[in-house]
Amino acid sequence: MRKLIYCLVLLLAPLTSMAGTLLHRTAPSALLGGMPQVDYTIYLPDSMTEGRKFPIAYLLHGGGCSNTEWQDHGHLKEVMDSLIRRGEVAPMIVVCPEANKKNMIWFNDPQWRYEDFFFTEFLSYIERTYPVIADRRYRFVGGFSMGGGGAVVYGIHHPELFSMVYDMSGYLRRQPLDFLKNDPQGEWRQQVVERNNPILEVSRAGADQVNRWKQLNWFVDCGDHDFTLEGNMDFVKALRKQGIGYQMRVRSGAHNWDYWAPCLVNALKQFSLRAFHANRLQVVEQGGLGMYPSVMLSVDGFKAHTVFCPQDLSAFDARHPLPVVVWGNGACTDSPWEHYRFLNEIASHGYLVIATGYFPNGDTPYQGPMSSPQQQIESIDWAMKQASDSNSVFYGKIDTRAICASGMSCGGLQTLYNCGDPRIKTYMICNSGLFIDPSIAMPNMPMPHKEQLRKVHGPIIYILGGKEDIAYNNGMDDFHRISHVPAVAVNYPVGHGGTYRQPHGGEFRIPAVAWLDWQLKGDRQAAKMFVGKNCGLAQRKGWTVERNKKM
Repeated sequence: MRKLIYCLVLLLAPLTSMAGTLLHRTAPSALLGGMPQVDYTIYLPDSMTEGRKFPIAYLLHGGGCSNTEWQDHGHLKEVMDSLIRRGEVAPMIVVCPEANKKNMIWFNDPQWRYEDFFFTEFLSYIERTYPVIADRRYRFVGGFSMGGGGAVVYGIHHPELFSMVYDMSGYLRRQPLDFLKNDPQGEWRQQVVERNNPILEVSRAGADQVNRWKQLNWFVDCGDHDFTLEGNMDFVKALRKQGIGYQMRVRSGAHNWDYWAPCLVNALKQFSLRAFHANRLQVVEQGGLGMYPSVMLSVDGFKAHTVFCPQDLSAFDARHPLPVVVWGNGACTDSPWEHYRFLNEIASHGYLVIATGYFPNGDTPYQGPMSSPQQQIESIDWAMKQASDSNSVFYGKIDTRAICASGMSCGGLQTLYNCGDPRIKTYMICNSGLFIDPSIAMPNMPMPHKEQLRKVHGPIIYILGGKEDIAYNNGMDDFHRISHVPAVAVNYPVGHGGTYRQPHGGEFRIPAVAWLDWQLKGDRQAAKMFVGKNCGLAQRKGWTVERNKKM
């Protein structure tokens, strides 16, 4: 069965040379008597570049196994390569430490201080040596059997260090096991396990400790024919009694890799989702071409909106915050399915992009009700709330004074409908413009009259597809009417569809990113794309640039 699962993982992966690296290394130890070096296996994603940091997953092996078990039987490298290729997890580092070579236990004992070693020596060594995001939100611990018990206890003892614990058939308490009867260390290990029994610890805990555990995402995954099932169910009962949230999966299976192989896949996916507080996640085009590889998210509690943001939010703070781009889609569709590559590319240059509509299903055309202009206002409201919500992953990381309202075709009309919102600093209107003759508009399409342009109160750019663009006349007419704020109109002869669906958003990304960098980040080099006798964009093949006197 596990060979079948392994083969399916490989068959589902697109043919590409993208692959991570699996290494076998040792870490120094002064706390483990007689073991100056401790083995570990580490997976490093192929997207390792200078300055980039990654989430980290610690995976703990079971009793009688070694750190290589995750690769030997779980095919860790192939699974990670496949998941990253398909965009189902964000690139991450995975570390598998060794706990079996001497005493085969993850916990402390007077003669075997493994837990002390892990948290005072090993974890700090790993996160100094490799490019890890040193933040609990980006750190996860999981394991199977003895390692599942270790992961649970590590979460109980050190909840401030992890965002998620994934228990795969965890050995959580002493049980009568025949295979330990002839093991000279069997009774000792059973005693150590029972001293660290997490079921009892959770059951007896006070309110302060329980509140700390509530900050973790707890996952329990155990087969219906597994000898640890009863113990894992009792652990879940203890969590429930204390009001601690959890997810539990019980599938057909026993205590073996036929069961743990899909556990590993689910654990890695769940970690990516929880790291970004998302219920769906996709890494598009390896995160984009910008300095901040990005991710596309469907965020819990934020219906009918899709979020694009850098994967490593630890790079942003009050001194270096994320500007905001809110986006409306062409044809008033309620999904950015035509624009997600373009929007993902913008996010990779250090932006929080919030698109109207539901998470796209790849390039499958959206079919459903139209979007409304109000959804752009909801996007701005949401960004403002996240900036001040201490429970948000974006807390203290958003520049609420740097917001661009933008959209393509009907989404551009929605943007102009909302243009009077005082929170908007700049505008980006793509393949769009207010209709010279409003009577020919589509039903349900927002159609303000040209007087609406007076409400535009910040610099505005029109990015059009040349004379072949059905919105060309409307957009250029808007541009020629605007004299009270700086305005620029740029054209590239591709027609109304633009280049949004091309890799990384195609040629349209060039003026879009430059405009945003100039208007929202004050980048003077980006300004040269639009100003001056020989502005940079006019030097690119195919582009024409017009500016009003305010520029």
